[in-house]
Amino acid sequence: MKRLALLLGVGLLCSGFAVAHTSGASFIHVKSQSDSTLTSRFDFDVRDLNFILQLDANTDGNVSWGEIQDASARIDSLVLTRTLFSTTSGGCNVQSREPLAIAEHGDGPYVRLAMVLACTELASLTVDHSAWFNFDSGHRALLEYESADGSKIQTVLTQALPRWQAAESQATRLKRFFVEGIYHLLTGYDHLAFLAVLLLALARRAQPDAPVAPRPMLRRALTVVTAFTLAHSLTLGLAASGWLLLPSQPVEIVIAASVALAALANLGRNASTHSWKLALAFGLVHGLGFAGALAELSSAGVDLLALAAFNIGIELAQVGVAMLFVPLIARLFRSSQSERFALPMASLAVAGMAGVWIVERVG
Repeated sequence: MKRLALLLGVGLLCSGFAVAHTSGASFIHVKSQSDSTLTSRFDFDVRDLNFILQLDANTDGNVSWGEIQDASARIDSLVLTRTLFSTTSGGCNVQSREPLAIAEHGDGPYVRLAMVLACTELASLTVDHSAWFNFDSGHRALLEYESADGSKIQTVLTQALPRWQAAESQATRLKRFFVEGIYHLLTGYDHLAFLAVLLLALARRAQPDAPVAPRPMLRRALTVVTAFTLAHSLTLGLAASGWLLLPSQPVEIVIAASVALAALANLGRNASTHSWKLALAFGLVHGLGFAGALAELSSAGVDLLALAAFNIGIELAQVGVAMLFVPLIARLFRSSQSERFALPMASLAVAGMAGVWIVERVG
């Protein structure tokens, strides 16, 4: 009975979490106009700003353009005091700013604030985003710096690495994307659920009384992970490089549907023989989900080294999940009884939660 309860718990754990506020991303574009002048453009998710500033004054559940305009002074103050531009010789001063505007990104509307900054020089420029993480430790800022000659550098600002310097080394920049890849996989509950149900399928026996052998199961798990890797690496590369751009809502709906279908496939006796095929087919869609905000960071796309570092982070996280999960399911499904009853129940629990995600994402 304890094992049954644990198995059902695994199923519910695979199905993800309900959260009140999902951490978002912001976009910062900085362009050098001269040796001492910058233009900067900030795009902040309306939902994030509403979470911080309570923009929805009439509490009708929607933030209108009028409510954003009414809060323009508070938005200006928030941005200018929370994202700091400086050099070794002092801070940068705002010369002019444009009125607030709305910018559409794949996951919804963003508030855009654009301004011109005057600095003493730009060689030692630092962008400090650390104060934002007091509001949301999971927030991500995707920053692009364009120099006067048109060359571009992309980077990621996080709670662990909240500052960017113009003199930052390539190794540090790639480390940011590598860590971001690990974070993206481990916090992507739908990606984790998909991977988990594919690995659960490996507990299916070809014959009812066949033993569960951890080592062959681990080999099959690596085949599944490899198929998933090949598929999502292709579409991740195309999307993040700007070659394949799709609206995020249909992509997220199909990702949720892939979790449901993979979970329902576990009800069949031959589930373990099909898991790598599902990983290969639906991995193409998950790659678009992995690309996410990276695809919108630059019109020219993210450079190949940064993309490779991000992808390697995802792959290492995947392999780590498989190495931890496979011995667990091998132990839990040692008996044919647990495989016969608990595996379908756990898979149905995941399928049910994925159905909830589909409804939420369609709405």
